[in-house]
Amino acid sequence: MSGAPTLSGQAVKHAEIHVPASGLWHLDVALQDAPDLGTPTRQFVFQGLTLECAVVRSINFAGERGLRLVAGKGGWRTIIPPRQYQSPSTLMLSVVIQDAASLVGEPAPVIAIDQSLGNGYVRSQGPASRVLDLLPLWYADFTGVVQSASRTTTPITSNFTLMNVDRTMGRVVVASDSIADWTPGRTFQTDALSATIGRVMHAITGSEVRTYAFTPNLAAGQAVHA
Repeated sequence: MSGAPTLSGQAVKHAEIHVPASGLWHLDVALQDAPDLGTPTRQFVFQGLTLECAVVRSINFAGERGLRLVAGKGGWRTIIPPRQYQSPSTLMLSVVIQDAASLVGEPAPVIAIDQSLGNGYVRSQGPASRVLDLLPLWYADFTGVVQSASRTTTPITSNFTLMNVDRTMGRVVVASDSIADWTPGRTFQTDALSATIGRVMHAITGSEVRTYAFTPNLAAGQAVHA
């Protein structure tokens, strides 16, 4: 494992990064005897990957602090009140979404194609992220900013080792020093198979890093076990 993971400068004992095809990614980390920084926002750094995130849960057990962090500033989980929007002409979706983002302290989402909501819209009470479901697709990038554009679909060209293939689960396990390349939507190929990544989980410990890529379309070929 090249380098060691850190969370805002604090050494990370082990971590799991969960990146879905859509929605907010989250991160679980364990810190050994680390002081509480007192602020919710953090920056996770490892192998050229930088995640801007916020603490939503903290548990101390046996001298170890476990944290759950989510993309951005943690605001999209906030319950916001109902509101009615009206426009004499056309109400755009971006107005509703950016209003929710501002209300919970999140950066304005990047909306690739805005759309009309007619003359009005009623926002119900609930998590702020609910308004994002009005978008045809959305996900949080690694800076924590919500994007509504399609994900990158370019092939992965950095080196990796195929460790295991489970065609029943649609899962491959790889070892890579470039985990930032392994994101939903990207494709990879070996002599044994080729596939498009659906969702990803990176497991980082003191001795190894493994990427679990869940792939809905594993191409035909012989299963590989290393």
